[in-house]
Amino acid sequence: MSNSLDIIRPYIERIKTQPDIQILGGLGSAALTYSEASIDVAAREIRVPQDFNLPALRPDGTLRDVDVLVLSSDPERIADVTSELKETVGRNLKRSVFSVRPGRILDAQLAHPESFRVFRTFVSDRYDVGDGVIDKALFPFSVSIDPESLEPWQLLIGDQASIPIPHPGTTIANYTNRSISGTRPKDYKKVIGIADTVFAKAPEIKDWLVDGPGASQLELSAIIASLVQDRSAIERIFRELPPLPVYSTDELARHDAYMLRDMATTEQTQRVMARAVFKAEKLHALEKHQGIVTAWQRFAEGFAGSIVNNK
Repeated sequence: MSNSLDIIRPYIERIKTQPDIQILGGLGSAALTYSEASIDVAAREIRVPQDFNLPALRPDGTLRDVDVLVLSSDPERIADVTSELKETVGRNLKRSVFSVRPGRILDAQLAHPESFRVFRTFVSDRYDVGDGVIDKALFPFSVSIDPESLEPWQLLIGDQASIPIPHPGTTIANYTNRSISGTRPKDYKKVIGIADTVFAKAPEIKDWLVDGPGASQLELSAIIASLVQDRSAIERIFRELPPLPVYSTDELARHDAYMLRDMATTEQTQRVMARAVFKAEKLHALEKHQGIVTAWQRFAEGFAGSIVNNK
């Protein structure tokens, strides 16, 4: 099957009554760059015509991903979601399940901030920090997620399917604060297209990101972008918004989002910040080479889950 929708349709049918699941990226992201898409903020819906489709293969010949977010930290629930996705999608797309991770993982990072396990943390995740609060963290930074920003929207494809996806503002934020390198070069064109479509068709989402439920996620994007000298992508993505702050490492060390702000010595903070900048710059440089990215997607990504999924 060449159309991603045809592949994931059986899974979509299964999750109709499962409100804790959202499909990240993929069809939802593609719809947000589609010229004929409409965005209804009040109804929390994105509509595209029935002929909309997304090939299962990328232009470079690699399989596309189907990324599923389950808003739970319960291992049994996560296992069930993973099993259902495998049963329905199989090997027709690359499958990933993301969840809300236990807060004890952040506690371990704080207890050993200079360990190798922390050093190999390159991507952000959602963490249950207790009392119903979910943080998004990418060591050494963490921000609280407004619950409203986690409420699902629906992607309506003609009369074929209704797919639960994130808020469009959350989608943009996810691309800009997922990796410590910031927006990945392979995603530049796509994310710029998403932002242009969203801000033109639903300008109220600008305020949602700047002063509303998405503000903490936008701030995390600004923090991560401050680690990399090349800011061309994030400035282009958010050109419709007030300019994002550019933080020095000293300012980052005093930022409320810095997880070690009241714990680390000045010397330790300098080492932690230096490592964060090192990782961000080196990864950003590697990601500029499409050949490396394609080779990773084709051969290595399946064997590197401990890094990709922070395990």
